Amino acid sequence: MSDVEGIKRAVGVGYRKHISEYDSKLVAIPMGFPDKKELVEHETDELTSVCPVTGLPDFYHLKISYLPAGLLVELKSLKFYLMQYRDVGILHEDLAQKVLVDFVAAVKPEMCVVDLTAASRGGIDTHVVAIYPEEE
Repeated sequence: MSDVEGIKRAVGVGYRKHISEYDSKLVAIPMGFPDKKELVEHETDELTSVCPVTGLPDFYHLKISYLPAGLLVELKSLKFYLMQYRDVGILHEDLAQKVLVDFVAAVKPEMCVVDLTAASRGGIDTHVVAIYPEEE
């Protein structure tokens, strides 16, 4: 048995939920000045998830920056959307990409950057930046 398998067996996986079990959706609302260019940024330290290997909680600082193309995210929906991850076992890198994909699908911005910083674990810091559109 590998170390990872042993940890998973010791911690158990029954309480963790999969992302598909949630229905919190991001809601887009129209901009008041859609003909004006502006950069919108949302930041929070209230994002948590679960390490898929150890089952321990992960704590994040999240910053979403975007150039709207006529739509903004409704902030209460963003709050509930982010809360759904608190029981989800997900890697930092996958979480950044999932937030980016869902945000872009809902708000359809010209550009979006999801900047995710995980609280230090075991003396290792992790910082993930997911970008839309992808550079070619």
